Amino acid sequence: MSLPLRYPPQWIVDWCQEHGWTDLFVECRQYWAFPPGAVLPQPIPAEVLIAIKKAQGLSPFEQQSFSIWLGLFLAAIAIAWYWTTPLPLLSLFAGSAGLVAWLDDSELPAATPRVSEPPDYAQSFYLD
Repeated sequence: MSLPLRYPPQWIVDWCQEHGWTDLFVECRQYWAFPPGAVLPQPIPAEVLIAIKKAQGLSPFEQQSFSIWLGLFLAAIAIAWYWTTPLPLLSLFAGSAGLVAWLDDSELPAATPRVSEPPDYAQSFYLD
């Protein structure tokens, strides 16, 4: 499983048990489960994942990642000062950008709006 563990499975299992969702599984980097009374699984809603994250705080994986980053930051400052060169700080900056991109929440599925009629721009194509 290649999930970055932003949402440890136990947090999701607890939420599913509280709300009656069953048979939790991971597919395409999303948590899926069967809602109460449903015959097809649905992804755990993004709003729920965000609420769980706000309630639980940093996951152990994130805590470890930030601790390692802080250690590397202090080491880079010491090496840059000793060698009088900014190269360790530049490499740490590049690594920090990678860490931020890896821990980014933008890959969460957006809530899909339920639209019963096509948008206005689609109707303009059919009027001509």
